[in-house]
Amino acid sequence: LFVAGGTGIAPVRAMLDHALRRHPSRKVSLLYSARRSDEFAFVEELREHERRGRLELHQTVTRDESTSWGGKRGRIGRDHFEAVLHEPASTLCFVCGPPSLVSDSAATLESLGVPAGSIRTERWANGSQALHDS
Repeated sequence: LFVAGGTGIAPVRAMLDHALRRHPSRKVSLLYSARRSDEFAFVEELREHERRGRLELHQTVTRDESTSWGGKRGRIGRDHFEAVLHEPASTLCFVCGPPSLVSDSAATLESLGVPAGSIRTERWANGSQALHDS
């Protein structure tokens, strides 16, 4: 399971690409949040993976008030995770995005049965970005 908020999609995209190439038969899901529907990066590429049955894509917008967006609205939360966590105890999760998204997602994933050691999060430390176990 990959979780991306805003520009967190950049590192997630690279990891997602690696996972799809290395493990083509595994079920891969992406929860992707942006402020507005026109801010989703790489969306056509992601939708193509979805069309090919390689990716379960779930998008949500947090600040888009336009009527043109027909998808989900609101921050990624428990309901989103419940929809994509098919086997929590054996799911490996990668979370990248704003600090509140990262910490809230890690806590929610743990509460839903994902082992803490199976949750990788992005954190800023000493002026650089790094991926950590939760």
